[in-house]
Amino acid sequence: MTRPLTVLHVEDDPAFAELAASALEHEMEGARVVSETDPETALSRIEDGSPDCVVSDYDMPGMDGLSLLAAVRDRDPDLPFVLFTGKGSEEIASEAISAGVTDYVQKGGGLEQYAMLGKRIENAVSGRRARSDLEHEREFVDRALAGLTDIFYVFDEGGTFLRWNDRLGEVTGYDDAEIGVMHPVEFFPPEEHDRITAAIEAVVSEGETVVVESVLESATGERTPYEFTGSPVDTDLGEGRCVCGVGRDITARKRTERELREQTAFVEGGLEGVIDFYYLLDPNGFIRDWSEGTPEIVGYDPEELRGAHASAFVPEGSESEVAETLVRANERGSAQVEVPFVGPDGVETPYEFTVVVVREEGEVTGICGLARDVSERYERERALRRERDRLAAFASAVSHDLRNPLTVAQGHLDLARGAGNGESRAHFDEIDRALSRMETLVDHVLSLAKEGRTVGETAPVALGPVVDDAWRSLGERGEATLERDELPTVVADRSRLRQLVENLLRNAIDHGGEGVHVEISALDDGFAVADDGPGIPPEEREHVFDVGVSTGVGGIGLGLAIVEEVAEAHGWSVSVAESAAGGARFSVSGIERSPSHADRNRVR
Repeated sequence: MTRPLTVLHVEDDPAFAELAASALEHEMEGARVVSETDPETALSRIEDGSPDCVVSDYDMPGMDGLSLLAAVRDRDPDLPFVLFTGKGSEEIASEAISAGVTDYVQKGGGLEQYAMLGKRIENAVSGRRARSDLEHEREFVDRALAGLTDIFYVFDEGGTFLRWNDRLGEVTGYDDAEIGVMHPVEFFPPEEHDRITAAIEAVVSEGETVVVESVLESATGERTPYEFTGSPVDTDLGEGRCVCGVGRDITARKRTERELREQTAFVEGGLEGVIDFYYLLDPNGFIRDWSEGTPEIVGYDPEELRGAHASAFVPEGSESEVAETLVRANERGSAQVEVPFVGPDGVETPYEFTVVVVREEGEVTGICGLARDVSERYERERALRRERDRLAAFASAVSHDLRNPLTVAQGHLDLARGAGNGESRAHFDEIDRALSRMETLVDHVLSLAKEGRTVGETAPVALGPVVDDAWRSLGERGEATLERDELPTVVADRSRLRQLVENLLRNAIDHGGEGVHVEISALDDGFAVADDGPGIPPEEREHVFDVGVSTGVGGIGLGLAIVEEVAEAHGWSVSVAESAAGGARFSVSGIERSPSHADRNRVR
């Protein structure tokens, strides 16, 4: 016995009851025997639920043993009941068995009878406890299966379901009666029957455990992706070897897999369209993997790439740049370096490498990177530098060749003006103005050729003083007047900003006449220069910034071209429209303001 038991002995002879109690406790280690001479009192003990077994005499006054058995069964149908009587007959034994007695032992002489009785009691109690434990276990299993979100099933070799949980009916819409007569393949679409049958056969015939992904079809035809696991079970509950398994809804997993495939295809497609190749390094910079097509691009065999260090493919002396880049990436999370990639033939190709550190729980687990061939960009930059150098040399030569004759002409003009009369001085003034325009032309050509769309170092610049300085530099302005708002401090190359402002002011005077009124106002992201001159016809505004285009008499067509060049060099934009006074209004926008205090002076 696994635990001590209590025996209720009902015997109308007190002396015999005392003897029986002592003998049974001796035979059954740890057992406790409670004796009662009155059957009614014995029944009250049973109602309290205390005894594990009842041992009763048959022939007792008032209530015999079989009557007591009937009363006990009303209270506890499973309580073991042993009839221990000295009045033995086949008729009594048959009646006792029919009444549901657990065992029947006839009294005899000597103590041997108590050894037999004790063994019968222990067997009866053990059987009851085993049945109770089995019932509890079955209830536990039933509750566990009912609580599963997965389908549980057991069916035999013939396809008859032996056990299943409620989930099968909930998912499929079939009731228990219908499931009990269905074959497992009936829960799947017709096109899946052969595959499901083959899987069942593998479990039944080969004893394999199989995993099958399919769609479960409900009674209404709704299909849900499921993963089924089937394992062999040998039992006598059904025909032949049985199949036991679970079915799990994998709708969410399938959706995640689909989304992952789509994202992977998008990323790989995007990477293939944007870069030449991408790669994966271990934390120490050794190559683990690469994108499809990388060996063909770089010219190395896969075996030459795998396990090699990233610095093995750069020119001698550039290894330190690679090492420093990996260190920066580890510190900042990512880094970038431009260094030549050396192919197997020794040819160096300019490449831009971007590396990103991958961490898990703070520890570096790998380094992924992108590599882009920048040969075309390098070639464009070299071509631009060559073109700029050529233009600068040309402009310098032209300015030299022009300035010398201009200087000579100006000198002779000064001499002639000193020797001439009043009538000739008017002609000399015209010649002087022409020479001045030629001097301006030379300066502008040099500016365009040497500076173009470049700027030097930018810094906060107060726009108001720049405007004032540019206005003063124009020299003789006749009756022209300037009015400006409070102007902000902007981020710019000061000398080139002054050049832009001066050209806009000069353009207003050249085209608006000596009495022109110019207004400069602040914009949210820049400023505007407006005048009350004749303005620019709408059909000509599109071309005013082109080189050689001028709407003014005697204009050289370079001033506004320089304005556009300076604006674009800063990343600004410039446009022209009609001013409120009917003249021209030039707007320069996209300018970054500095947190420095704006100029507070208004000028009229």
